[in-house]
Amino acid sequence: MLLKKAKIKSLVKSAKDLNLSEKTIEDIFKKVEELPKNVPFNHVSVASALIYIYSRINKEPRTQREVARVLNTSEVSIGKCTKWIINNFLNKNMVEK
Repeated sequence: MLLKKAKIKSLVKSAKDLNLSEKTIEDIFKKVEELPKNVPFNHVSVASALIYIYSRINKEPRTQREVARVLNTSEVSIGKCTKWIINNFLNKNMVEK
């Protein structure tokens, strides 16, 4: 599935109920630009997974249930997409640095 990065950014902006900091939102936007277009998940799952990952990294953790409730998706899709992003994308970037 081809990823629509503008849709992901608008979903992250619309997640105001999660009270994410500006730094977390900026980190998510940077990572969205680096993601490949052929991600095997829809844009809602990718946005949810990135919110989940970066809220943890920036020490303001949100549970998968909280993120799923705000973005109207399932916790399972967040978990699967999070695992895919970490295994296929984040680990490779961390090893290179």
